[in-house]
Amino acid sequence: MQLRILLLIFSLVLLALLLYYSDFFKVVELLQQINITWITLGFLMFLASLVLRVRRWQRLLEKVNIKLPFWKLSKIYAAGQFLSNLTPGKIGDPARSIILKATNNKSIGISLSSIFIERVFDVIVTVTIALIGLVYYATSNLSLWLVITLALYITFFSVAIYVLISEKRSKIFFSKFFSVFFFFKFLKKFRGSIEKFSKNLHKSFIRYKNARVLFETLYYSFSIWVIEGLMLFIGFMAIGLYVNPFLTIAVCSVSVLISVATLLPGGLGSGEAVNLLILTNIFSIKPAEVMAATLISRFFGYWMYAIIGSVILAVGKHSFK
Repeated sequence: MQLRILLLIFSLVLLALLLYYSDFFKVVELLQQINITWITLGFLMFLASLVLRVRRWQRLLEKVNIKLPFWKLSKIYAAGQFLSNLTPGKIGDPARSIILKATNNKSIGISLSSIFIERVFDVIVTVTIALIGLVYYATSNLSLWLVITLALYITFFSVAIYVLISEKRSKIFFSKFFSVFFFFKFLKKFRGSIEKFSKNLHKSFIRYKNARVLFETLYYSFSIWVIEGLMLFIGFMAIGLYVNPFLTIAVCSVSVLISVATLLPGGLGSGEAVNLLILTNIFSIKPAEVMAATLISRFFGYWMYAIIGSVILAVGKHSFK
């Protein structure tokens, strides 16, 4: 808890420093001149992204025999995103499974596999877009950091998939886990539950070995990240500056990959820093313009979930009916 609070404070301080570097008053001036038409379009893009995200999750849950109405899943998803964005590197994504268990008594081990599949395809899509952007745009310094980040992502998810597709390897992994952390006595009490959880996770993961399901998930994931990139494009258009939309899509993917790897909550602060680094140094866009556009896109991609999710959680369990 203390680490999470410290990281959140650090993110906010970093964001404040970036605003200072970008000329805070110029950023405010640009934001005061935003075009409401583009902001309206931004809201519609946010809604489209939310619909695609919830529909993707709904389809994955249906594959493991968890069938819930779209509206109910939308509220669980928004609340889960809010909690996830408060955790380092978005490791709080499983919050959705916990909420699903608490409100609908659905197995965490079974539903968690759907979230893992989402993350796998998010990485596949963002890595692909980032690599294409790397070919066209990146400098040597950026290339080095991007290649390191991509290598870490690919290694982690490759190992995770290799373990999960085999029940035998899953058992060996958790057995090794307990042997390594044997000095934590309290883990012994959860050994049976964790082994049952790993078995459910493996079984549900195997159910996704279906070409149609995987292609559909890829389609949803690609559409989601294109929209996320276009939100940055809308941010620039809202302040009256045209930037190639393909560039904003590529920068968004690079920004997400690197900012999540920094382990700051929701990539807050680090995402803005990556955008500034790329767009000011490589494309000579003014810092104030980059920061204003990024704040607008962040409002739709981060703060909207914070507002909606916090309201849903504040209302309590009744809000998930």
